Parts: sequence; C-alpha cells; structure tokens
Amino acid sequence: CKLLASLPGGSDRRWRTVLYPDGYHMLLRDLQAEAVYRDILAWLDNPAASLPSGMEVSLQSRRLQSLCEDMSAVPGSGPASPSPSGDG
Repeated sequence: CKLLASLPGGSDRRWRTVLYPDGYHMLLRDLQAEAVYRDILAWLDNPAASLPSGMEVSLQSRRLQSLCEDMSAVPGSGPASPSPSGDG
C-alpha cells in the first residue's frame, strides 16, 4: 500500500502491522478491543516480542497485499487523479 511504503525507514521492521479479523477503524472500541489492548500492552512491555493475538503480518505478506489490492479498487482510495483543467 502507498501508506505503508511511505513510512519512514521503509521495510526495516521498525513498523509492525497487525490485521485483526473483522477489525474496523476504531479497534479500541470494537468487539475485539480486549485483544487489541493485550497486543498494545505486550508491545509496550517488550517491543520485540510476539504479540499475544498472533495477528501480526509482514509487510510482504499475501494477506496484507490482498487488503491493499482491495483498497485500491475502492473509489477515492487509490492514487489521486489529476485535476481537470478549466474551471475546476
């Protein structure tokens, strides 16, 4: 995804990506918030340790790439279109 590729440091693993099944944009208020909180607390305790949920994915994982492909098919989420010329 463009967002992940644009993160500082690229793919040097400073960034960790977690995909929760049926997770939405407000994960800490979601039905599975407890799992998210456990992951955050575990990460704060030891940033290098595995997360309790087991939902972490690599930036090259097929699961994440599939999500990126799905997102690029959503109108308005892909690359910005050039502005039309004229009155605008």
